[in-house]
Amino acid sequence: MNIVVQPNQTALARVGRGGWGRQQLPLSPNRFHRILQVIGRLDPQTGVDPLESARAVVVDWLRRKKGGWKIDDRQASGSPPVEIEVEDSTRALFIESAPGLWAVRLIDPCAEVSGRQWRVELVLVDMHDGRGPAFGCTLSVLIPSGADGMVGTPGPPGVIGKLAQSHGLSEGGFRLDGTVWPIDRPVDVDRLVAFIESPVRKVPVVVVSTPRHGEGYVDTAKIARGLAGLSLVVSLSADGAQELTERYGRALGVFGSALRMYRVGFDADIDTWERHPLYTPLQWRRRVRELERNLKLDAMEDSVSTRDENRDVPSFSFIRRIATDQRIKALAADVGSSGETSALEAEITRLQHEATAWEKTALDEERNAQKALEAQRQTRARLYLFAARIEALEAKLAELGDEMREPNPESFEELGDWAEKNLSGHLVITPKAERAARRSTHEDISHVYNCLHFLGTTYRDMKRGIVSKDLCEQQLAALNVRVSPTGKAADMARLEGEYHTMWEGQRYKLDMHLAGSPSRDGRYGLRIYFAWDDEQELVVVGHLPEHLTNSQS
Repeated sequence: MNIVVQPNQTALARVGRGGWGRQQLPLSPNRFHRILQVIGRLDPQTGVDPLESARAVVVDWLRRKKGGWKIDDRQASGSPPVEIEVEDSTRALFIESAPGLWAVRLIDPCAEVSGRQWRVELVLVDMHDGRGPAFGCTLSVLIPSGADGMVGTPGPPGVIGKLAQSHGLSEGGFRLDGTVWPIDRPVDVDRLVAFIESPVRKVPVVVVSTPRHGEGYVDTAKIARGLAGLSLVVSLSADGAQELTERYGRALGVFGSALRMYRVGFDADIDTWERHPLYTPLQWRRRVRELERNLKLDAMEDSVSTRDENRDVPSFSFIRRIATDQRIKALAADVGSSGETSALEAEITRLQHEATAWEKTALDEERNAQKALEAQRQTRARLYLFAARIEALEAKLAELGDEMREPNPESFEELGDWAEKNLSGHLVITPKAERAARRSTHEDISHVYNCLHFLGTTYRDMKRGIVSKDLCEQQLAALNVRVSPTGKAADMARLEGEYHTMWEGQRYKLDMHLAGSPSRDGRYGLRIYFAWDDEQELVVVGHLPEHLTNSQS
């Protein structure tokens, strides 16, 4: 599997619905892009001084790397700072330290493409809270202008796995040290669910369902070792998998001998299975290596999409500034006692050059951001132009009448696909609404589809000022329904979860509904709760076809 550099992409994204395409990195040339970031805590019980012992592991890794770095113990301490750059090469090693802080920056040329560079930054921080040192590691890549855009699948730096195994890397009380968490008891399933649904979770969770008889098709222990520092890996008993699937449904559950990764930011009410893929033995038994690469790339994407360089642990640059500031103060104190100013002036000159370089980097970042915004504006303008042309074509098609409509589906299993095919850009069925429909016992299914078609066509056109209210009222009468505000219930705090929905990261209040029969019997009563997005000119359906709780309930 290869990675393709696409400057205008925004995520490591697979292509195609339900398919596995090439991974794409959203990179622009001539700057470093972070593609992995691991943050966690080390076991405070590792050695007399866990920070010192962790530093020894990193130094040993540096010395053993291909073309290893020949650094002595004094250099490894980072005091004074180490700056080693190999002549006729882009290889470079920098080590900085300050009390309770230690940082490494390692730059290596890419063996495949001339001019491409890989950068690894590691930091260790004594947090003084008794819970062990904080550890941070980032992997970044620089793409030069005109270079080949094909990049082989990147792997996490080996030092992450070494520290995870030797120092028990963890985050949020969960082990990320390359071991598997076996779950069987209901209390552990509850704890797993709480972690999966936690809004502050920063790592994905890989859940492997254990079959009742025989062995699974993947080596769970191997997957855990490959995702050390990046993901929590769980082995779930058959009973536990059944309970998890009952909570989330088959679309988001784990069953049989399957494996699912729950990505960061999971929300059962709005997420779809495409974002949290299920790997079944039928499809993946002969493609396990590809499966492992997919898991690793998704975990890497989550690691950089939810973190920044200065959150949780300081970056290499931040530690360098702290160390530099301390050296200046020490020099100033020496000058005060000796009267010698040349060393201080030389250090200040060096720092001024460094500050100028940081400022240039910041200006380059700002220019890149401005270019991206302008490209976004131009793209949006083109999209509006295309949308207008599509609207004109659709209006001509509408003149041909409803005889071109395909027959309505006979169940709600096809609801999402039907809306996407027939009302794309006009009306959306949120995953929350789709699940509610599938659970419904409503009997007049075709009538519900007709009402949705009305909302996505005539009602939408009325909201846009294209057709008259009279036409809208005529069609409502023909359907024997009405459209009206949902009333006080939509504003009640205790019903907020029912009367709000999410779509593409935006929260909508379901303040309108299409109402048919008032019966509370789910087989006959009809309510389609929706919101109108004026900016996108879009009907967002958040629940159907049964009643939600109202202010009188």
